[in-house]
Amino acid sequence: MAAGYGTRLNDLNDCPKGLMKIDNRTIIERNLENINSVKEINKIIIVTNKMFKEQYDAHLKNTNFNYEIILNECVKRGNGYSFYLSHEGISTKKFALIMSDHLFSKSFTRKASLGDGLAVDADPIYYDYDDATKVLVDSEGYVKDIGKNLLKFNYIDTGFFILKNSIFTVIEEIVNKQENIGVSDIIKNARISTVDVTGCFWIDVDAQNDLKFARTHSKKYLTL
Repeated sequence: MAAGYGTRLNDLNDCPKGLMKIDNRTIIERNLENINSVKEINKIIIVTNKMFKEQYDAHLKNTNFNYEIILNECVKRGNGYSFYLSHEGISTKKFALIMSDHLFSKSFTRKASLGDGLAVDADPIYYDYDDATKVLVDSEGYVKDIGKNLLKFNYIDTGFFILKNSIFTVIEEIVNKQENIGVSDIIKNARISTVDVTGCFWIDVDAQNDLKFARTHSKKYLTL
């Protein structure tokens, strides 16, 4: 999902966060190559906004991936609405959902891609506590609650999901009931399992300090 405008990166927000470079390679390039090394990618669906559509198109044309770009013309409705729009291009029973501004190491991708549900981390190597989405996972490994303001939680949401196509039934019900939809709203209403990726590196590149950390430590963490 890549429909946000990246406003917290200030002077860099004319470039989509997914196309920012870490050690001379874009975030999206790194993530797609890592996923493809574990499970062959049949198709990539990018949900983005009018401002960034041409940039993503130009970048993906230079890859060997089959892709489709879906335009979100109602970005204000939230990232859950972007998720909903992706159903137009998904025909497989299972698919991976990732946030375009999240960067994942090779070991993270291997573990998360072979599991089911939301990849969660009990002790992230790097994260912004206030901005992080917290997750309360029950004794059976399912998401019991999720949100940025949770007081009781045992994991952090990494922004990486392996999901079943049937989740779109749940999403459609929410879209018809409320205007603003977050991915967290969807996860709360669907019984989603989790994959524990604690110990594997990932980072949400949402602000300047995140970008600086990713660029400074890329060789140390991303190749693992």
